[in-house]
Amino acid sequence: MEESVRQGIGTPNALDLQEHVKPMSQQTFSDVNFQHITEKGRSLISSMEYYTIAMTVMFILFSAGYGLENMISERTHLTLSRTFVSGGNRLEILTGKFLFTLVLSFTQILILFLYTFFAFSIPWNKHWLSFAIIAFSVCFAVAGLSVLLCSLVKTEKGAMVFQSLVINLFSLLGGSFMPIYIMPKFLQDIGQLTPNGQALKAFILVMEGSPFHEILSSIYMLLGFGVLCLMVGAAVFRPAEE
Repeated sequence: MEESVRQGIGTPNALDLQEHVKPMSQQTFSDVNFQHITEKGRSLISSMEYYTIAMTVMFILFSAGYGLENMISERTHLTLSRTFVSGGNRLEILTGKFLFTLVLSFTQILILFLYTFFAFSIPWNKHWLSFAIIAFSVCFAVAGLSVLLCSLVKTEKGAMVFQSLVINLFSLLGGSFMPIYIMPKFLQDIGQLTPNGQALKAFILVMEGSPFHEILSSIYMLLGFGVLCLMVGAAVFRPAEE
């Protein structure tokens, strides 16, 4: 208290400062200016565009689940065993499952692209070739994942765990539910290991106007993920229980 009095706080001289300070109650939003600053050559994407991409790459993961359910059905009804006994080999069976999932997922993403283009004016036509390459790459990765799942998962409960738990976990880590940059750093790093996370990253870069070479790493990772899943799936695949 004594120190305050010594410095003149509370005296008329100090109180005169109030005349030069604009009360907070008199400030308006017009006093605040907001600016969007983007890197040269880039453009901001809207929340609609972001979540259109995010939901698209999430739904593609369900194609792997459809392929898995189809394989489990064939195991349950011994269709797979009869196919193998009648002369079908492991390579033919896995190739068929791979192509089935690849076509299914690519058809799914094509329908979503067309619908969101006409319904919400999402500018897929702006860089359509880059979008098509990314779409094929992520579908290739999901088809490879489906082959791996078909080799490892042999029960309906296992398929339910993948569709209800694993897909949602991948979607969370990959940025389908919320932007990945608001997550802790270690979760961001894990999310970049998921196929949907890499696909989301590549789609956003293209929509922002990034050059094609900036998405090459994501494309290579998606194709590499698919090849790795194919190799492991082919190595452990058994048409029927011994």
